[in-house]
Amino acid sequence: MLVNLQADASITFPVTFKQVRRVMRELGIRCLVHPKKHNRVKQSEQYIQDNLLNQNFNVSRPNQVWLADSTELSYGINGEYKVRLSGVLDLYGRRLLSYHLSPTETSETEV
Repeated sequence: MLVNLQADASITFPVTFKQVRRVMRELGIRCLVHPKKHNRVKQSEQYIQDNLLNQNFNVSRPNQVWLADSTELSYGINGEYKVRLSGVLDLYGRRLLSYHLSPTETSETEV
C-alpha cells in the first residue's frame, strides 16, 4: 500500500508508513496477505551398511560378533536436558562389554 501511494503522481506530499498504518486502522482496512509457511523438516543423515549377519544371530564363540548402538535420551521438564548412551554388546553371551555416557555426542570435542 505504501509503495503504491509513494509511486502515485497525483499525491504531492510525502507519505510515511506510520501515516498509512494509522489511516488503515481508522478505516478498518486489513491486509489479507498471509506470509508463506515453510514446513521443512530437517532430514537426518542415515548411513546404510551392508547386512553382514543376514539375520543369523546364532554365534558359536565369544568375540565373534560385536554390536554397537548409540541412543540420545531427553529428560527434565520439556526435555531440556539430553544424555547420550553408547554401548558395545557381545552377541555370543548377550553381555554389555563397554558403555559410555556423555552429555552430548560431541561433548569431548567441546572442551
